[in-house]
Amino acid sequence: MGSISGRTTYAWRQILKNLRATATHCAVCWQPLNPDLKWPHPYSTTGGHIRSWRDYPELRDDPTNAQAEHLHCNSAGGAAMTNGTYRQGTSIINPDWWRADVSLCSG
Repeated sequence: MGSISGRTTYAWRQILKNLRATATHCAVCWQPLNPDLKWPHPYSTTGGHIRSWRDYPELRDDPTNAQAEHLHCNSAGGAAMTNGTYRQGTSIINPDWWRADVSLCSG
């Protein structure tokens, strides 16, 4: 049985497993991901939604709406920093990605 939040459903766990196995860089700060770091280390790898599941609940478990992020970067953002304006991900192209303030993700 899955959680209502969409974060602990079987589908989301499979998405996270795939992200951790294949992603090399954080989609928010573009720094390398370290697969040896485990939760709750701030730079462990977690999954984030490109478009917030608060605003797009139908995309909660959509693998094309997921991207690998550092836990710190994911926690610092929130829904206000998603929806294609801050997080760059593979499904949404933001032409001003280089202008994003990534200071939230620096060590």
